[in-house]
Parts: sequence; structure tokens; C-alpha cells
Amino acid sequence: MNFHYSRRRKALFAGFSLIFLTAAFSGIEKIHDLYAAEQQAERKAILDQRLALVRSTIEALIYRETYIADSLATVLSVSPQETTDNWPAIAKRLFHKSRIARNIGVAPDNIIQYTYPTTNNQSSIGFDFRTSPEQMVTVQRAMELQDVYLTNPVSLVQGGRGIIARFPIFTDAPHNTQYWGTVSVVMDYEKFLQEIGIDQFTDASIALSGQADEVSRQPVFYGSPQTFAEADAILPISIPNGTWRIAANYHLASWQQPFLSQHAVRLVGWLVALAVLLSTLMAWRALLLSRSIARQDELTGLPNRRYLMEQLNSIVKQRKTRSFSLLNIDLNGFKAVNDTYGHLAGDQLLRLVANGLYNNVRSYDEVVRIGGDEFVVILHRLTDPQRIERKIEKLRATIEHSSIQWHGDAISPSLSFGYAIYDGTPISVAELLSEADRNMYRDKRSKRL
Repeated sequence: MNFHYSRRRKALFAGFSLIFLTAAFSGIEKIHDLYAAEQQAERKAILDQRLALVRSTIEALIYRETYIADSLATVLSVSPQETTDNWPAIAKRLFHKSRIARNIGVAPDNIIQYTYPTTNNQSSIGFDFRTSPEQMVTVQRAMELQDVYLTNPVSLVQGGRGIIARFPIFTDAPHNTQYWGTVSVVMDYEKFLQEIGIDQFTDASIALSGQADEVSRQPVFYGSPQTFAEADAILPISIPNGTWRIAANYHLASWQQPFLSQHAVRLVGWLVALAVLLSTLMAWRALLLSRSIARQDELTGLPNRRYLMEQLNSIVKQRKTRSFSLLNIDLNGFKAVNDTYGHLAGDQLLRLVANGLYNNVRSYDEVVRIGGDEFVVILHRLTDPQRIERKIEKLRATIEHSSIQWHGDAISPSLSFGYAIYDGTPISVAELLSEADRNMYRDKRSKRL
């Protein structure tokens, strides 16, 4: 009945909210227009931040990759002969530090003689930069700068496109009058785009432009020139000895804004709906809590006698036999502990025994406190007497060797065990508990002898 009533109240509140929203539609829309404009401004600020992050990612990646060329150029300028003699080992070490390098090349006198890796790059060996005006211009720029020069993406001799970092090699640093050749690190253009994650920027049209003074005269190498013409934001990208640019045209018009109204009537409607939801959740929680408390021992946190009886009756009544053994455990001398040390010490001792039992049985076994100083353990699928005896001795040894400290005294528990086995043979729960109880008292009497 409660469930039906709850559904009815939910339906009433939903109908009430719908009527209110319909009646207040015109006023809500006016407020919404103001809110939407504010949301668009906030959205643009978020996209500006994302664009700045892409810019920073590009800068970090480019500077990281050009460091490889810088390292190799330094080694070559100091010892060109030794470097070329040990080219494969040196190139391999530097190459594997890169995330997007396609190949590394060394061109003494501007003729490529060394490359790594050699696979798919053999066609570049012997290439003379002087035979390609477009590439020679970049070599000359590096020579003029006496430092690294970064190209826009260019078509490569061995196929594909790449961004090339060129370092001039001078053998008389710091005077830099004795030109030896050049080092080139070719960065894979497609990997570059993947690394910066530019294709994930789905909320805007993005374009990248290179340095405008290059031979190509077409500085936009990614995206459309129209993006620069209609850009909502254009940011400079700092690269070694130069600048690129990134532009973004945000798709704000197609962005679906959340509909949140500040109208008083709409606010009341949301508060009413929220009150219904919170009331339902609180009622459900209270029901679960009351059921849990009724089946749980407050002191130890273990299930209580009521839970045990429900569980045993459920198992015994099942058509499919589920065998188990039932351990009845009594804490010897518990009254003396309470009389000597007080009930707080007794409570702590009970918790020690409860934790000892719980932590030393299998995860699917069950430990129950049935009252006072008595516990019951259900060992599922364990019916072999010898194995049960071993389990009892293990529990006894573990728990009786533990203790609590109470005002300087160590109090160790002493336990008596008895058990009964359920193997599907018709027997009542009371008889099963009684058998385990008798065996427990037999064990208790043996301790007194």
C-alpha cells in the first residue's frame, strides 16, 4: 500500500509541475534568454582556456622534439668524426627519446649521408639540399640564425609530410665561421596532430598557420584560411626562433545550453519535486535501517539471534539441500570478568571474540552473536567431523592467544565449542541448536575436570 501511495504522490507532483511549467512558459523564456547569453559567455571562456591548452601543448611538444636535434648538433660540433663513426648507436639513443620523430638525418656539406632509422628512409641518402630550393631556403635560414630553424609542414623526399627542425653545425664554436653541415630531425606531421589532440576539439573549427616569410607563401597548414578570417580567438605559438599561430571559430550557435530558469514559479516547482524525491529516499533509507537494526547486534556489529533463526529456517526449508555445520561457542568465565573488571571490560572482551571469529572464517561463512556470551558460526558446505574439529582448534588457539589490556591486566578469553551437522536429514532448527548446545556444554565440563 505504501508503494502505491508513493507512486501516486509522484504522479501528482509530476502533473503539478507540468501545469506550472506550461502556465509560466512565457515568463520563463524571457529569463532563459538572459541566462543563455550569460552561459554562452562562460562557454566561450572555457573554449578560450582549451585553445590556450592546445597552444601550450604544441609549444611543449615542439621544444621537446627540437631538443633532440640540439643534443645531436652539440655532439657533432665537438666531435663530428667520432659521432659519424658511432652513428647508429648515438642516433638510436636520441631517436627513442622522441614521441613524434620520423627520422634523424645528418648532411655534411648539405648532402644527406647518415639517417636513422634506415628503414623507409634509404631514398633520402645522397640527397643534396641545393637541388631543392624550397628545402635549401630552410637550411640557409638555420645557417643565418646559427641556431635551430623550424619549418612549416613540408613534403618529404621519402614521401609523406613532416615538420623539420634544422640545426647548423659549426666546428669552431662560438665563432661559427666553419660550417660543417646540418642536422635535421623530421617530425611526423600526422603524429604531431595526434599528440596535440587537435582533432578532439569538436566545438570549434581550428586552423594553424606557420611562419609567413617562407617560400610556400601559404602559411595556413592545418584547417581553412577562412577560420582566421572569422576567428573568435587567435593565439601566437612560440616555436624556436619563430612564431606560429592558432585560430578558432567556436560553434557557439549549435551548442545546446542547459535550461535553468530563475523565475520564482519554476523555482517553487523544482523545490516541490526535490522535496518529493528526498522524502522518498529518506523513507526508503529508514525502512532499510530499521530492518538492519532489528537483525544486528549493537555491541559487536554481528547479526543477532533473529537473523540466525531466519537464516536457519530458510536453509532447512529449501528443497535443494545445503549442508553446513553449526558451531555453538560460549565464552567461559564471562561473568567473573564483568564482576572483577566491570561491564566495559566485558564488552571489550566480547568484541575481541567477535572479531576473532569473524576474521578467521571464510568470507561466505556467518558469525552470529545470539546473546550474552554465546556465539554461533555457520560453516557452509563443511560437514566432515575431522575438518570441523581442526577448524574449532584453529579458532580456539587463535582467539585464546589474543587478549585485551585493561588497566595493566591482560585478559584472555577462554572458549567452549560444540557443533552439530546438517546434511539434509530432516531435523528442526531447535533440535539442531540443541545438539550443538549439548556438545558445547560437554566441552565446557571437560575443561573443568
